[in-house]
Amino acid sequence: MNDLEILTNKLWWFIENEDQSMIVNDTLENINNKAHMDWRSRSPGYDTKEELVEVLKIQEKPCKKCGRIFDTGYHNFGLEMIERGLCFKCLFWEKKKEIKDRHDVVRINGTHYQIAKDDPNAHFKGFGGREFKILFKDGRRVITHNLWCQGNIPDRFRDELPDNAVFFD
Repeated sequence: MNDLEILTNKLWWFIENEDQSMIVNDTLENINNKAHMDWRSRSPGYDTKEELVEVLKIQEKPCKKCGRIFDTGYHNFGLEMIERGLCFKCLFWEKKKEIKDRHDVVRINGTHYQIAKDDPNAHFKGFGGREFKILFKDGRRVITHNLWCQGNIPDRFRDELPDNAVFFD
């Protein structure tokens, strides 16, 4: 099957629960009309909804944290997602909660960062090696040229991952 056939045949499925949805495959026209849904796969599609659920390992119960329907078929953390009942995104932020008190973890203005070793010979550095001056709420001051960003902390995790620092000049 070529790309045009994939995009014009309805081979993908739309799965939903009370207030969340996941698009797993659909026609290009329908995808364009459903911009609020997730594009999850570029597979050629599935003959039945049951096959799709089995192959992608779509869980019967939604994520315990956000309520989204989620699949575990393409994730390295699939088994842990199943065991903990969490989608990939919520598992990612739960793991950030587990390290939130480490000295290299920085949260500023609702964004999560980690400080890596400040090695002048490193080939890859966060933010291209730009200098950051960080003042932690406990009084520590850190200057780094290797800060890595993990993204904006979702609202549902903000109370559990509050800011612990500010940038200073």
